[in-house]
Amino acid sequence: MGLRCTKRSYHWLGLFLTAALTACAERGFDDAFSEYHERLSRTLSVDVVKAAPVKVTALPPARELTIDIKGSDIDVLDFLSLTGCQLQITIGKRNSSLGRLASASQRLLLELEYLQLAPACIDYLRS
Repeated sequence: MGLRCTKRSYHWLGLFLTAALTACAERGFDDAFSEYHERLSRTLSVDVVKAAPVKVTALPPARELTIDIKGSDIDVLDFLSLTGCQLQITIGKRNSSLGRLASASQRLLLELEYLQLAPACIDYLRS
């Protein structure tokens, strides 16, 4: 019963040795980068300028990034006066129970559809 070495076991052995050598290294990436800057500054005869650390602020939660747009309420008579306009269907979708519970993306699509259909309906009602 001998130990059988395959290409896969050599692969794992290579990964293990690479990880072990990296873990035993005295210098990290920051040290190597600093040395590169020093050598470059000596070669170019330029002083190394250390950048100030950048302070990154966290983004607020997604629920705080939403803006509530007040919907325009339309009464039944105004709604019926839109007969003949495609806009009436869009307003009906928006004011239905499904439209009121729709996700933000669905409401956005309804609002965009409203904005797209409104000019044609205005022209139709004026004529």
